[in-house]
Amino acid sequence: MTASEDEDDLLLDSVIKETWTCHYVPGANLPSCKEDTKVVGHDCKYCKRRFCIKHRAPETHGCSTKPVKLTKYGRPKLKK
Repeated sequence: MTASEDEDDLLLDSVIKETWTCHYVPGANLPSCKEDTKVVGHDCKYCKRRFCIKHRAPETHGCSTKPVKLTKYGRPKLKK
C-alpha cells in the first residue's frame, strides 16, 4: 500500500468508529460514552443522532422534543 492508501484507511476507520458509537456527551470534564451502537443502538427522531440503549431517551441525552430541521442531505442544520 502507498502512504495515501494508508491515510485513506485511517480516515475511513475513524469515520466508521465515530458513526457506530454513542453520541452522548455529559457535562464538562466528564468522559463521553464510547458504547458500540453498531448492533444495538437507537437513532433519536429529534436530533438524528445515534445513542446506546442507556442514553436512548431524549431526556437522558439532553435532546429537546422539537424535531430538528434537516439539510437536503439529511443532516441536522447547524445553528448560526
